[in-house]
Amino acid sequence: MIDTLASKTALSFILPWRDRLQLSNLSQKKLLVISFLFGLVSCFCVSLHSYIPALVFLLLNRFFDTLAASLQSADTTTFIKGVFDDVFFASFIFFFMLGQNGTGIAAAFLLLSFLVAKTCGKEADNFTPILENVEIVVFMAVCCLLPQTYALFSILLGFLFWVDAGRGFFKSL
Repeated sequence: MIDTLASKTALSFILPWRDRLQLSNLSQKKLLVISFLFGLVSCFCVSLHSYIPALVFLLLNRFFDTLAASLQSADTTTFIKGVFDDVFFASFIFFFMLGQNGTGIAAAFLLLSFLVAKTCGKEADNFTPILENVEIVVFMAVCCLLPQTYALFSILLGFLFWVDAGRGFFKSL
């Protein structure tokens, strides 16, 4: 919902970095792989209860992801970016559950909700979901800063994903 506004704000910060990178050999695909690897490190940190390092790697993930988006090259990277983001977001939920006893039901509900929302949203034409990357990243950052709220926010986010799924499903009819 606020991805467009956040993208414009982030781009003003990213543009000087992009100009420096255009002189190097880092392509958009390489930046997306770097971003994904930072995301996976963030997930491993979460499972080990290292929440501040997890937050740092999460921010690095988003930095390189936005940097890759600012290069705007081939359309094939849109698919790769989507796959990397979805795997990263699902991995975060899974690894947080591994590290926090008693959050299995909330994490399973959130994973199912995420999967259903992504599936229903892909079938609808011109569908703008309520939850986009910015909202999911805010959820992840809050979980790193306040890990005891993970189950509560997982359930709330899961319900919002179901609202998105319903909207996407009925729009595709």
